[in-house]
Amino acid sequence: MDKNAHAEALALMRQEKRRKQDIAYLLSNTDTLQKLPAVFERAVAIGGAVDQFKADLRHTFIERLNIPIWENVRTGKLQVWEEFRDLDRRGEVQTLTRKRDYASINGIAMLSPEVKTFAFRASQFLDGREFLERDGWQGRIDALDDRQRHEIAVLINRRVTRGRRLLAEIKVAGEFVSDLNLATLRTWAARRDCPHPFLLQRNENTLLIGTKPNAMFRVQIPMQMEDEMPEIEVPTIKEMPEGEEELRAA
Repeated sequence: MDKNAHAEALALMRQEKRRKQDIAYLLSNTDTLQKLPAVFERAVAIGGAVDQFKADLRHTFIERLNIPIWENVRTGKLQVWEEFRDLDRRGEVQTLTRKRDYASINGIAMLSPEVKTFAFRASQFLDGREFLERDGWQGRIDALDDRQRHEIAVLINRRVTRGRRLLAEIKVAGEFVSDLNLATLRTWAARRDCPHPFLLQRNENTLLIGTKPNAMFRVQIPMQMEDEMPEIEVPTIKEMPEGEEELRAA
């Protein structure tokens, strides 16, 4: 077989395999695909609760307490001041200060100035939900040509991959109010070398934050924020093998 014929045969084989793979992916996952809108509706609700908590939390730190909290966690770690010794231009020893990482916490995004909300991002995955929810799914897939099936399979596959990533982000953000997280924050905020010390307590679904015991501000923790995050059950399309091994296996 000459090189051109071999390349053409390989291309045709890949095309046929992709066609069968796309159709199988769409039809074998009908039930789970049609559940996707409900999953993202839950994500919108939970994400909205996380968004509200974040807005209230940042407002308390920045507007009420005048604490630039993000400056001290923007590396992804809680930071503290430390002293170190170095030589100045005259060769004399001087004592300087710098920040160092102290501890990690989950949900650091809760303190970020990022304005794009989880609820908005999750709502974008609801676009085109009518196509998934209508009856006659198999008939619609059968009526499409190979190019259309492939385009739909790729779009759904991409949505599933990005959707899982977003759900994971929302879940990690919600862990900000976990017992371990708050204990770490409380210990950090009470240290003398914390850049902006503050007091932190949790009373059921309320955080109390302040710089004086008799002047604490309340930040409500929405109940939905602690709901279990739904899972996307749809599998992603496996990568197709390439090269000679594929042709020999056909």
